[in-house]
Amino acid sequence: MDFEQIVSHFTALTSTNLPGNTAHKAMIPTNRRTKHQSPQNSHKKDSAVLILLYKKENKIMFVLIKRPEYNGHHSGQISFPGGKFDILQDKDLKVTALRETFEEIGIPPKSISIITALSPLHIPISNINVFPFIGICKELPIFTTNSEVDYIIEVPINQLLTLSNKQITTMNINSELVNVPFYNIYNEVVWGATAMILSEFEYLLKQID
Repeated sequence: MDFEQIVSHFTALTSTNLPGNTAHKAMIPTNRRTKHQSPQNSHKKDSAVLILLYKKENKIMFVLIKRPEYNGHHSGQISFPGGKFDILQDKDLKVTALRETFEEIGIPPKSISIITALSPLHIPISNINVFPFIGICKELPIFTTNSEVDYIIEVPINQLLTLSNKQITTMNINSELVNVPFYNIYNEVVWGATAMILSEFEYLLKQID
C-alpha cells in the first residue's frame, strides 16, 4: 500500500463502517472484557489523541510518545500525542487533538490535515472518554517535545501488520493479576487504550490490502 491509498481509504470512512468494539476487544485486558468500552455520557471528561501519518525514507510512519514517570494512572506509558478537551481553548475535539499534538511534539496545526475520526472509547481507571483522530503531515515533521513527553517513537505502519508483535503479558493492576494483550514495538509495551486504538487502525489498514 502507498500513502495515497491510505489517505483515500481513511478519508472515505464514516462512523457507520468502523469496527469499533470488535477491534478494541482484541487488545482489552481480561479484567475489562465484560465492561462496555463506548464513551460514557454521565460526565464531560473528554480527551482527543492523534495518529499522525507521514512519509520518511520511503516508509509510512506514525508517532507514539513515552510518558515520563509521575504520580498518576498513566505514568511511563506509551501513548499517542493528545490530552483533555479545554473548554476555554478548543471549539471541538479536533482542535484538542491538534493543540495537544503541537504542545507535546511541536507539530503546528497548519501542517496537519485531519482526515477521519476513529471509534471513541472509555478509560475506566481515569474516567475519560478518548476520541482518536487520524491526521496527515505531508512534510517530514520536525519534533520538539515538552515536559509531558519523555521521548518520541517513530513507527512504520508495517509494524502493526506483523503478527509476532502482538503478545500477552501479566500485569498487576489494582492488586489483581491480569492478562494484558500488547503490541511489542521496538521492545516497548504498548497496551491499554493506545493498543485498542491501534487495533482498530490495524483492522482498517488490512482492509486496504
